[in-house]
Amino acid sequence: MSQDRLQSLLDELPRELEPERDLWPDIEAALPLRRDRPTRLRPWRLAVAALLLVAATAAITAALVGNEAPVPPSPTATLVELSPPDWQAEMRQASDLLAATLEQRKDELDPATLAVVEENLAIIDRAIADCAAALETDPDDDELRRALLAVWRKKIDLLEQASRLPQA
Repeated sequence: MSQDRLQSLLDELPRELEPERDLWPDIEAALPLRRDRPTRLRPWRLAVAALLLVAATAAITAALVGNEAPVPPSPTATLVELSPPDWQAEMRQASDLLAATLEQRKDELDPATLAVVEENLAIIDRAIADCAAALETDPDDDELRRALLAVWRKKIDLLEQASRLPQA
């Protein structure tokens, strides 16, 4: 059969064909059952999903920023037993060194990231001031000493991570 003959036969075919009967009922019957209402997630599933998201974000952030130990040693009973000025002076010195490093790199960092770091440092500084004021009122409270130490550690940890941020 020549190409011209084939083309003429194709041209003679109708452009549309109507089925002899409605095919939709058979198609619909073959589909799995559908719910008329959308599927709702249970609250506990949302909570699990949120926890997984937070955990994944923390793991990725730790991998990107680095997972080095903070400059000061881990809190110990002997450190907490010291009066706050003894270890606060060391914390302040470490904090000042890291803050100076961050200050030197300010122009290299993304301004939005730097703004977030500075905002968080301000929050931590307020927490340090609040804990220190509470400790002045109740100097024998070991929990307040631990809280103050923990807040100082958060500040130093944040400064360390910020100092290692990549250039913008």
